Order: sequence, then structure tokens, then C-alpha cells
Amino acid sequence: MCTFSLNQNASVHDGRKFTSKGALVSIKHHLGEGSTSAAKSLLINVVDVRADGDGNADWEGGVGAGPYRITSFNAGLGAELVKRDGWRGTGAWVDAVNLVAINDPNAR
Repeated sequence: MCTFSLNQNASVHDGRKFTSKGALVSIKHHLGEGSTSAAKSLLINVVDVRADGDGNADWEGGVGAGPYRITSFNAGLGAELVKRDGWRGTGAWVDAVNLVAINDPNAR
């Protein structure tokens, strides 16, 4: 069993506090039956997840707690992200990211 402690100063893109239930919803999104998430294979050994405390997560609205905010998302095609205002952690070295999905393994 693993226990993770969240940064008490972490917030989501709209300013609300990031909570344990928000983390739980995120993990369950990737583990969900029928999920096409690339992260699903990384979580293959996860049997159960639980959270203490309040919850917040908005997958439909693109609200998250990472260094970048999603400004555009097209499943299977790509996404555009911009550096989040107020990000204090490491890992946000560029102002914007444009991801392009190349679904054909030969083209990759």
C-alpha cells in the first residue's frame, strides 16, 4: 500500500484548492473501463484507490492542477496548453505547448 501526501498549497487552474478526492477522480479517470488514456498502462498494477477529504475535479472543463492549462483539446488529434498563471513548481519551462497526435506507428 502507498500513501501520498498532497501539497497543501496546490490549487487547480480556476483557483480552487487541489484535494485528495480530486486526485482520486483523476486516477480513476485513467483506470476507468473503456478508458483510452495513455496513462492507463502505467497504472496497471493499481488495485484500489481511496481518498480522505473534500473533492474537486472537472475533466469535461479541462480544470486540473498541473503546470499547464488546456486551451484546446481534440481527442486523437492533439491539444494546446499554456503555462498556468501562478505556477510555482518546477516543470513549466516553456510558455505554451502544442501536442500533435500521430496515431500511425509507422509515421511516428
